[in-house]
Amino acid sequence: RRLIRVFAREALPTEATATLTTSIGPASGDDMDAIRRLLVAALLPSGDVGGPDQRFIVARHNGRVVGCAGLESFGKDGQLRSMAVHWTSRNAGLGTRLHGRLLFEAVQAGVRNLYVVTTTAADFFTRQGYAKVRPTDVPPGVLASEEYAAFVPGGGVVMSRAVGT
Repeated sequence: RRLIRVFAREALPTEATATLTTSIGPASGDDMDAIRRLLVAALLPSGDVGGPDQRFIVARHNGRVVGCAGLESFGKDGQLRSMAVHWTSRNAGLGTRLHGRLLFEAVQAGVRNLYVVTTTAADFFTRQGYAKVRPTDVPPGVLASEEYAAFVPGGGVVMSRAVGT
């Protein structure tokens, strides 16, 4: 048994020998299935992923998609949607990095106000500069979105923040 433990420990890569990399960048068409799987695992809507006026950012760990965030644009308003991190990669700052890159994409798309609907991550979004807003103060494009329809009637919190230009 001791030998098994010793050899098993030596078979595991150490930080010095492992080449672990995490990158964040725009999703490609090939990433859509991986994004949908992440969303399904996180119990988030995935039916309209890849629709018009959507941009997705993915986090890749050694080439595998482990996180995603989407931006849906409605003119000067946008919605942060479909943000998920694989459970094995949580609590490592990946959500914050994905959000930062999504803000860059929002600026590039001309978005001035960003909205998010959440049932579980209000504290995270508060740390990212969002504040709660009344559901009646949400612009029509966001009101018509799948995420809004899925979460607000069930008690989802609607939050907003200005996007720096």
